[in-house]
Amino acid sequence: MEDDEEVDSEIQIFQNALEFSGVKARDIMTPRTEIVAVDLYDSVAELKELFVENSYSKIVVYENSLTKLVGYVHSFDLFKKPKHIKSVVIAVEYVPETIYIKDVMIC
Repeated sequence: MEDDEEVDSEIQIFQNALEFSGVKARDIMTPRTEIVAVDLYDSVAELKELFVENSYSKIVVYENSLTKLVGYVHSFDLFKKPKHIKSVVIAVEYVPETIYIKDVMIC
């Protein structure tokens, strides 16, 4: 029984890999209205609240407007006890929405 489950799991992984080759960036993008984000100049306390309220491990950071994304913050970085959000922001890579994800992963 356990061997059958392992084979099924391996087949699923292979099928997912095959399907992945046809996925474009726009297929996995989150609509702007659904993005949970924090302004670069908000307080660390506000950022902590967003992590607690949404249970996400990463939150997008913007500067003054969602049209100007700066990066994201990983929840683990809050253990560093930052004084400002800016000190723990991780830059994001921009890719065209028409690019295949497999091509992004190669870079």
